[in-house]
Amino acid sequence: MTLSAVLALSACSPTFNWRELRPAGTPLQALMPCKPEHASRTVPLAGAATEMHLHSCDTGGLSFAVAWVELGDTARVDAAVAEWSRASLASLRLAPEVIDLPAARWALQLPGTSQSSGLAVQGTDPQGQAVQMRAAYFARGTQVFQAAIDV
Repeated sequence: MTLSAVLALSACSPTFNWRELRPAGTPLQALMPCKPEHASRTVPLAGAATEMHLHSCDTGGLSFAVAWVELGDTARVDAAVAEWSRASLASLRLAPEVIDLPAARWALQLPGTSQSSGLAVQGTDPQGQAVQMRAAYFARGTQVFQAAIDV
């Protein structure tokens, strides 16, 4: 069963308690199927130490996450999106070259964004279990976002 089919079939399940997320300081509005936890940490991204903000939760055997960074310079956006995508692949024990495979990419068009792309891959989590990730990366101004679902 595809990830979209799983989400469609389970959208009305009591497992999912949908709520709106509006992270302060961003134009982002997202729906989360469970109460997200918030964390921030400094990560190296696009040539500088950058504070990354993350809202995430797990429910129904799925992990949902929305993360973002403020780069302060639009010249860093392209590098940040590329590095973030590669880091996501590395977390699933996949080679960076996977990002160039047409089967790993999906089209994403978001109004008001300067860059947007989708990534759909299957890898392995730290415990050696198979995991499927579908992630969207997009930028607006100097902010870069990632929205991801792991199965």
